[in-house]
Amino acid sequence: MNGNLADDPLPTLLHQLFGQKATGILRILNRAGRHDVYLRNGYPVAVVLPGSAELLGKVLFEMGILDEATYKKTLAEPPPSGQRYGDMLLQKGLVTEDQMRLALKAQVRRKLHRLFFLNDGSYEFEAGEHDQGLQKQESLRIHPARAIYHGVRSAWNADRLKGALFLLENRAVKCTLENEGVARYGVGPDDGRVAELLKRGYWTLPDLVEASGLPPQPVHALVYALYITETLDIKSAAEVPRLRKRSDTPLPPNASAPSAESMNTMREISGAYRMPSQVTPLPQKSHSQMSPLPGPTESSGAYKMPSGAFKFPSPPHASSQRVRVPTPPSVTGLDQGPPDVDSVRKQLLAKAGVVETQNLFEVLELPQTATKDEVKQAYFVAAKRYHPDRLVSMGLESLRNDVEKIFRRVSEAYGTLFDDGRRNEYKSTLGKPKEDDAAAHAKAMKMLEADMALRRGEILLKKNDFTGAIRELEQAASLDPQNGEHLAYLTWARVCAGQTAYPDAKNLLNQAIKLSPMCARAYYYLAVCLKEEKDVDRAYNMFRKAHELDSRMLEAEREMRLINMRREKEKGGGGFFDRFRKPHK
Repeated sequence: MNGNLADDPLPTLLHQLFGQKATGILRILNRAGRHDVYLRNGYPVAVVLPGSAELLGKVLFEMGILDEATYKKTLAEPPPSGQRYGDMLLQKGLVTEDQMRLALKAQVRRKLHRLFFLNDGSYEFEAGEHDQGLQKQESLRIHPARAIYHGVRSAWNADRLKGALFLLENRAVKCTLENEGVARYGVGPDDGRVAELLKRGYWTLPDLVEASGLPPQPVHALVYALYITETLDIKSAAEVPRLRKRSDTPLPPNASAPSAESMNTMREISGAYRMPSQVTPLPQKSHSQMSPLPGPTESSGAYKMPSGAFKFPSPPHASSQRVRVPTPPSVTGLDQGPPDVDSVRKQLLAKAGVVETQNLFEVLELPQTATKDEVKQAYFVAAKRYHPDRLVSMGLESLRNDVEKIFRRVSEAYGTLFDDGRRNEYKSTLGKPKEDDAAAHAKAMKMLEADMALRRGEILLKKNDFTGAIRELEQAASLDPQNGEHLAYLTWARVCAGQTAYPDAKNLLNQAIKLSPMCARAYYYLAVCLKEEKDVDRAYNMFRKAHELDSRMLEAEREMRLINMRREKEKGGGGFFDRFRKPHK
């Protein structure tokens, strides 16, 4: 298991390893060094970071277990060589076994928490037993749900969370957990109310933010944690009755008061965490009237990061691997808050005045040499900025017709420029009469819907939800049947579900390659089929082609390395001692 954090963020990794009840070491490598997370049965139990962050004595002092004088004295008189700091404290009777266990768990949580600030780096997981994370033979396990929630709440800003929840746009969600399950996330009074709202019915994200009375970031953090740990029921917003306003969901005074069993569970999992006895409905204030949320504390289930919390510089090559899309100067005000409404109004009117005369590259503010990835990223940026529904909260409803005109052109640009054939044809006809706007808009929206279905299917496929993945990927393939990527993913989902045999899958994947010759994933899936049928030479060529098309596909590189190792082993006679054996006569 290996890859990079850009494709597989830490929350995804922790949840996958927890689901597999994995025991071993998750190693994260970046410019700052190596970060090791030791897991036992899927639970993080120890973390080793570069440097000396979160020393045990400091944790004990900040938790109030050691007073300042004792803490300084232990620093001045360190333990003798070969003895650990914690063992020295226990031997001198300065702490109890229970206090030491709580402090060690807090230390693991804090170290794990720091890893959520990493945005770049590679990772690999090495399965195997280890002796880390034990205190008197008791495992210092940290529930990953709690680590994920508090990690993203503190380390991920609003833009990153919004991007991570992009697939929930126009969807309604409901939490499927009971109180005991919610307690594992370590929610406090405010986010406890959000969890209670989510348990009561289906919400779109904007409605949930409004009903909670909180800023979007903490609400999105909890929703993301529930989403990535697969505890949300997700429906199309049009399919289910939704809760919309505070008045729709009155909460009784003790709505979120946990049971005695829940309290015991919380103490076992979180140590110092305490759930309030009741959740008081928040006053209905606007965001501008609200005071900042208090910083998280050890007792509230979160962690207070020191003022000097370390940040890792990005590797020098990271920026060159990402698609760079220039920020359109005409809409900068839409992405910076609080926005100047008058300035945004002028910018939108200016864009609406020229958008009909711009060519499709100019609409997305891209050069004519732009790649498919650049077109896709530019489209998502522009679609989010110019979506008509986004402007209602800014009081710009009167500009809906102008914004819809911009959005139609943005959709037309995506529908034309994302497809290689249509883009080349369009470039050859620049300056000639344009395609009908309405038809192009409908075509672009259909392609966008197909692409979104593909994204949902890909996520479900990674989660081994083959039934759900097939459903989404069938929709993608029906909406855009000429896209080989959709066919490749659908074929592989059916193989994983046992619906399609390898010989049939090979034919379908060859067809996908004909439709989309640059689809690396189609070559990779075909290579796996060939490998299973013992056609190793052709499998190697397909793995190599997949890696050439997408150098980030580490699984293809690993398969090539394994094949080469087997070839070398066979060439050498099967092992080291074989060379000393006498040949048979």
